[in-house]
Amino acid sequence: MNFRRKSLILAILVPTLAFQCFAQPVITNFTPASGSIGTTVTINGTGFSASAANNLVTFGGIKANILSAYKPLSVTTGGLTLPK
Repeated sequence: MNFRRKSLILAILVPTLAFQCFAQPVITNFTPASGSIGTTVTINGTGFSASAANNLVTFGGIKANILSAYKPLSVTTGGLTLPK
């Protein structure tokens, strides 16, 4: 007997996942070292986004309202200013 083989080719489409990884920010200093509720805190370090909306800061698990974020053009570190 002569059997003819038929091949079936299946195209399997695997969705491509696109994602971005960001390094964790590194805090180099912050001021003031202590304060009461409502004290404005300034955090300096590296790895922060220059856009305030792209940064997340919490104190005791409570999300802080970020007033501004900046990255000086001549320096590789940046900072965040948090509200009182």
